Amino acid sequence: MSNPHPVPDQASSTSEIDPYVLHESRIKEPPGTFKESLKYLGPGFILSASIVGSGELFATTIAGADAGFVLMWFIIFSCLVKVAVQLEFGKHAISSGEATMTSLNTLPGPRFKGANWSIWAWLLLMVFKMMQVGGIVGG
Repeated sequence: MSNPHPVPDQASSTSEIDPYVLHESRIKEPPGTFKESLKYLGPGFILSASIVGSGELFATTIAGADAGFVLMWFIIFSCLVKVAVQLEFGKHAISSGEATMTSLNTLPGPRFKGANWSIWAWLLLMVFKMMQVGGIVGG
């Protein structure tokens, strides 16, 4: 059985570079000063902005208006869990060279038409998400 996560030494050398295979030659040195690191903050700010979406903005204000500070712990907890999950997905993708959906497709459990149950659950969530977007635009 072949290794699903090839290390750079075991990676096949072809003319086309696979972006998901880790190559030591493509690793950049980290910035040495604070001024040098400022140019890398742009993508981080964009990612941070994507963590809090319009749904959370409306859901948290409505929950705050209805329940007061009783649900404040839940809002903070959900934001922390969301950040932790996104960090772990990113760490896994970087360390293994495997995309998140590919990783989810290897989870144990039933398969349907070649895809894992988690892929079908993700697809169902995306359908509901598209209906939400239609509701936001229509509202």
